[in-house]
Amino acid sequence: MSEGPEVDRVPVEVAAADPPFRRRVLLAQPRPGIVEASIEDHIHHFSVVVTHERGSVVAVEGDAIRAPWDLCPGAIEVLTDLVGSPIGVLPRVGDPSAHCTHLLDVAATAIRFAGHSAVERRIDLEVVGWATPRSTARAVRHDGPALRWTVEGDLVVEPEPFTGRRLGRGFTDFVAGLDPETAELALLLRRATRMCRSRSIDLDRFDVLAESGLIPGSCFASQPDRIGVARRNRGSTLPELR
Repeated sequence: MSEGPEVDRVPVEVAAADPPFRRRVLLAQPRPGIVEASIEDHIHHFSVVVTHERGSVVAVEGDAIRAPWDLCPGAIEVLTDLVGSPIGVLPRVGDPSAHCTHLLDVAATAIRFAGHSAVERRIDLEVVGWATPRSTARAVRHDGPALRWTVEGDLVVEPEPFTGRRLGRGFTDFVAGLDPETAELALLLRRATRMCRSRSIDLDRFDVLAESGLIPGSCFASQPDRIGVARRNRGSTLPELR
């Protein structure tokens, strides 16, 4: 899974309320050699199909079911970077910022799932209290494993072994030394924790991505040649994740 650029945090606005940030990852193996996966929150809904043979990825297809900006679907083509990756482990790419962050996360999770015998899996992510000094972030996998953090800004306060860890650069290298189940949940929860403040932003106020305050170069749509022309898909944000 990608390290992600240091600037992938969402700009903050003051919110009148503090609705939880929720994200859901669904994985399924409908037949041998195929993994279908999706990732969804109030802003995004992307899906991928990973095809693998003899322990390696041979194709990755994607679909932008609900995307915040009109250029986001172009990142589907970049998923070819993952072809050749071994299944059963989280892949890493040379330049995560060339990808859609969320498409890359769900594709990487699907590639790891391809090495498991489970037919399906669900991972629910939630961050509550994000507008307060301390928030609580949870990742729950339907078949048992779970992870819970107390977070101050970008710093994990508890529990061990995450205490004192910041969620920026170096975090992926750190979790690589943990057991694979914990590492996967930690990377997904890290992304949710850094995205949670998007609950306070009405993206429909912006015509193009450059107006949102996102730093150029932090993802596919925000590359310098796209950020000024990536137009808002108005009406694509859900009040709550259904």
